[in-house]
Amino acid sequence: YIGRMHFRIARAVEQCLLSYKQLQDIIAILGMDELSEEDRLTVYRARKISRFLSQPFQVAEVFTGTKGQFVSLADTIKGFRDIINGKYDHLPEQAFYMVGNIDMVLTKADEIAEEVARTKALGGGSEEKETKSSGGQKSEKKVEKVRNGENLIPVTKPSLNNEELRKELRELAQKCRDLDTAQAKEIASQKIPDGQGIAPGWNFPKQTQIDQEFADWEKVFNEQTDFIDTIKAHIEDATIRHNQQKEEERKELS
Repeated sequence: YIGRMHFRIARAVEQCLLSYKQLQDIIAILGMDELSEEDRLTVYRARKISRFLSQPFQVAEVFTGTKGQFVSLADTIKGFRDIINGKYDHLPEQAFYMVGNIDMVLTKADEIAEEVARTKALGGGSEEKETKSSGGQKSEKKVEKVRNGENLIPVTKPSLNNEELRKELRELAQKCRDLDTAQAKEIASQKIPDGQGIAPGWNFPKQTQIDQEFADWEKVFNEQTDFIDTIKAHIEDATIRHNQQKEEERKELS
């Protein structure tokens, strides 16, 4: 036995999803811009409904890491009714995915809004530039995004001194060597028979191999005199190859 409201909301949800399915071919061919305002609302609401149909289950907590949610029938009907009526047209689609009742949707939407605001704050502000046409009759203001370095998370800037850079690279290489040595000793202490390793497919280098690789690296390291120029040359070469690849891809698609 279901109530009249339950039946009407269920039919409305079904009709919205069916209308969206019929519009998918038009969207794929012509895009959203060719739809009427009413059809656009149908598409947006159907997408939110399809995401709101998802729910974190308690039996899946160990797999998803998300706490399961129990939603009463009344809250379920109320949530879908409000979506159909357009009460939450202003909320992003992501807020409706893997949540419980509609209150959790509102909470998730606030979290998304805070994250977007924080991202914009880290990205910096904008500045206006006034440009004029060749005739000098028209002028327009162009807003360009400017990345504000002061708002970014502070990180250690790389040293421009070649000797300091060499020191940091050597310390990093020695640290990696020490970690590999410690892990090699731990594996060797397990006394795995026949030297087959931990399991089929595992082949961790032994101490002699680690020492040889470090010696080969140190030889190449000592031959390099100016790391700054080497790194700059590598970046420039990588940029050229990247641009050439993009140009080739553009020609293939044209």
